[in-house]
Amino acid sequence: MHTSSDNSMLETQGDQHDSLNRLYTSNSAEDILRFYEHFEGPTQLVEWMKTRRSGRAAISERVGDSEVVVVIPTADVEGEYARKCTQIYRGLQILFVESGRGDPYFNYARNSNAGVEYAIRRHSPKWIIISNDDMSKVDEPSVLLQGLSTLDHRKTRLVYPLPPTSYHSYTVCIAKPTRLRNALYRPLVEPFSERLRLYRKFQVEYDVGPLGGPFAKLYTRIQTFRLTGSITILSAAYASSVGGKVFDETYINSVEDVDLSLTLSLEPQTIAEVNYRIADMVGGTIGGFSRTRTLREIANWVYFNHKARNQGFTHQGITNPPPHE
Repeated sequence: MHTSSDNSMLETQGDQHDSLNRLYTSNSAEDILRFYEHFEGPTQLVEWMKTRRSGRAAISERVGDSEVVVVIPTADVEGEYARKCTQIYRGLQILFVESGRGDPYFNYARNSNAGVEYAIRRHSPKWIIISNDDMSKVDEPSVLLQGLSTLDHRKTRLVYPLPPTSYHSYTVCIAKPTRLRNALYRPLVEPFSERLRLYRKFQVEYDVGPLGGPFAKLYTRIQTFRLTGSITILSAAYASSVGGKVFDETYINSVEDVDLSLTLSLEPQTIAEVNYRIADMVGGTIGGFSRTRTLREIANWVYFNHKARNQGFTHQGITNPPPHE
């Protein structure tokens, strides 16, 4: 039986949770840094992420061929991006998952999963596509359908559309920093020094980056794989096997694709490719890679590393990482 004191305590906890979320979603870098000050270490931060409220997820359909269902999280189903998507995927069954503009609890992984679960429950697709709404058309949908028709949807889990762009189907690596990286970052100005400080506090050992350039000199490569990024093509059979929960919903608007891509890369025989050109607008919906977005993303790398330490990704090099240098 709940007492008035129990209700008061729950309200207090809810208020504190909302206050922290306001700091986390703020457009002020100083607010986001204050958000991280409320946690002593990774366990507390991950617990907050796991108990974060759910945002709005209203599903709106555009009728088409339901053999391939396209799930598109969007802020406004009547907005410019959504209208463009109806042309990009014209003729296919489209499920828009609308969050509404400015929803402080929007979660891309959660809204994607809501659409996938709906697709499985209401339709009988062979393939499910999760697409960002800020995409640009190159090839007709018929090109995609032709490519998918050559694949066995019962044996294939993940399909990469090629050629890759700078935001989908490109090759990355999981890596950990060298002593040189840490030595170089310490004297640098923000945001490098603040990121290093937060990485140390929250025990972030692993990061993801390109195969070449400065990253390759400052990090030790562990595992190479393709990243789904802005468009994820999955067999409905695989999506059903995980109950529609294709993305880990603890992640908040980034890194969920890294987790999924890495996990499925461990069984390469279930991965295929199709020739289907589609372009993207990096950060068209949630903004470009600003200082504030980079700071928010640190929470997701904290969770990724926490997960690696406690669960692992069944890859020998990505379990039980040593303490941060």
